[in-house]
Amino acid sequence: PTDTGDFTCLPWPDDAYPQGVLPHYVTVINNHDIELSWHNDSLPLAEIFRYEPITSAKTLLASVSTAPTDSVWVDTDVDVQKQRYCYVIEPLNACGLRPKTSNYACSMLLKGTTKPFEHQLNWTSYSYFELGTQMHQLYTRDLTEANFRLATTETDMHVTNYTDVQLNKETGIFYYQVTATEHAPNSYTSQSNTIELKQAPLLHVPNAYSPNGDAINDNWNIVPVFVKDYHLRLYNRWGQLVFETKDKHQLLNDKDLNGLVLQNEVYVYVITYTGFEDTFKQVTGNVTILK
Repeated sequence: PTDTGDFTCLPWPDDAYPQGVLPHYVTVINNHDIELSWHNDSLPLAEIFRYEPITSAKTLLASVSTAPTDSVWVDTDVDVQKQRYCYVIEPLNACGLRPKTSNYACSMLLKGTTKPFEHQLNWTSYSYFELGTQMHQLYTRDLTEANFRLATTETDMHVTNYTDVQLNKETGIFYYQVTATEHAPNSYTSQSNTIELKQAPLLHVPNAYSPNGDAINDNWNIVPVFVKDYHLRLYNRWGQLVFETKDKHQLLNDKDLNGLVLQNEVYVYVITYTGFEDTFKQVTGNVTILK
């Protein structure tokens, strides 16, 4: 009728605890959110934690029902341009036990700085694949390109910086992204955030040219670099407009707007132009025709 014995707590054997989970990948998607994927071994529930490797602090983000297949979860409460994010996935079995040890994986973070005629890039490496990281690849594109292309053929996963000096002078906005790839046969990938870097516009305006047909300085060759909108007006000594164009690549030879020959004299130019980073500039000066 009664139980006079004391309660005894029996330890769980090690094989009763679920195994820790290493995500297939942690990757930035839509340049806004972070997606995690992992394989679930017939356990009904998994808890997802944001993890800080330095302090080992864990913050519970979600408890998700799982099935015996690959699971996917998306973290939308992130700023992928500001920092990288690390995650721990802990499956729970029917008894509520969680792994004794867990593996974490972090997203990649790409940063860049702009200097005249170059971009300096650096990123965090991705070393969390089950079969190891085969390579990192840096991709780029500018406004004239629809798709990303390789910025460098360097694939060493230990190299996490690059200086890009192969910039298209016709545009001033450039995009970059890094991708990590796992060794085969898994071959999962993780990609970083995409960053946008801009170059300030520049103009080189010669102060003289000689349209005499000797194939040397026959045209007034203004060189626009990273220039978006452009408007050139040229006036003679009496203030009359003798040439005008909004084509930044149009060259002036020895003909004015009416097809008449421009005389040897000093002309005044006014050039207004904008950059892709929304600056507006105006330059004025003199150009001399010498035949």
